[in-house]
Amino acid sequence: MFKKFTGGCLAALLGVLFLAGQADALEIYQLDGAGGKTLVKTSGWAINPGSPAGGTTLTDINSDGSDWKILVGADSFGSPEGGAQTSAIYGAGVMLPGAFGYEIVFDFDGYTWDAYNTSVPVNQGAKDGYWDLFAVNVNQSDYYWNLVNGGSGGLGDSLMSTDPAGTPVYDPDGTGPLPGATWGWGGLDYAAGYFEEEHGTYTISLQGDSGNSYYISATLDTATEPQGDVQYPSWGGFNAKGDVTKPDGGQSQDVPEPSTLILLGAGALGFGLFRRNRSEA
Repeated sequence: MFKKFTGGCLAALLGVLFLAGQADALEIYQLDGAGGKTLVKTSGWAINPGSPAGGTTLTDINSDGSDWKILVGADSFGSPEGGAQTSAIYGAGVMLPGAFGYEIVFDFDGYTWDAYNTSVPVNQGAKDGYWDLFAVNVNQSDYYWNLVNGGSGGLGDSLMSTDPAGTPVYDPDGTGPLPGATWGWGGLDYAAGYFEEEHGTYTISLQGDSGNSYYISATLDTATEPQGDVQYPSWGGFNAKGDVTKPDGGQSQDVPEPSTLILLGAGALGFGLFRRNRSEA
């Protein structure tokens, strides 16, 4: 879905960084401050202790720490729209030593029956709501799951400064509630009879204090309140080529380019009136 990031001014405003070509895995590069970067071989990766058993898998692809694969919501692969999913934060992270900065490059393949936005008013004023969010975050404070209230932290929805609303967005340092730099994607709709999917290669970076450690997290958050539930499953992976199962039933929803979304905004509001109310589980 490369066209989402190259065709409109909205993408530039969102600050989404797109890397042409394909990454072999989730890779981390250390920046030297002079325009150079070096691939880092990492160790010490950890799955979030709060992730359900079997819900997150972590693979050192080359067995040398250079390339990683992280599957999230793995216990829900292929679920239909009416399936259930544990309300939790799926994912893994690694802590790296202080440096000028780091860059994270990753392939992403994901599916969702759920929403993470309030951009589309439905049911005469009701909102879709912030439910399931895929996020890659790098900061100098802590792992993602220790920062949000779905884990042990204090941050609640919305965690992105701009609604993902079916299209990935990138919050550079200081623009959103989460510290550091964050890439995120969530669905536009729920209970709509179709699933949404996203596939692409992305890069985010953060320059910080060389005296402090960096925390990198790749996650799926279905738990952070005030809107978290067990309905409308989501799942995917970072460098998940060929490993992510499509949903069982339903049709994929193609999200228009950013410029098209602007032109069709009024029509989308009208269509949204036919959405049914959501009930929390």
